[in-house]
Amino acid sequence: MSRVFVIGGGASGMLAAIAAARNGHKVE
Repeated sequence: MSRVFVIGGGASGMLAAIAAARNGHKVE
């Protein structure tokens, strides 16, 4: 598991955060 930092709150950033969380990463 790795930490994923999402920079920016746009639609693509939110989709990336959801995808990372589903893959078991810790999203911050």
